[in-house]
Amino acid sequence: MQRLVAGQEGQVLAAVVRKAKLSLASPEDLEVAVAGTKGYSAAEIEAVVLAAANFAAWDGRDAVGRR
Repeated sequence: MQRLVAGQEGQVLAAVVRKAKLSLASPEDLEVAVAGTKGYSAAEIEAVVLAAANFAAWDGRDAVGRR
């Protein structure tokens, strides 16, 4: 599995959020997610974002974000 070059996590996260047509609770949530995914591959980042979207849906929330 190929790891991302430092700084690419944000680009991958933004692309996954756009691709999945997710709403973020606030713009800062993307920055927090970037900080928490240092060293992850693109596939791992996508899995984390999609899991967060599932948890948000299960909780009845319209947007993905911190509680």
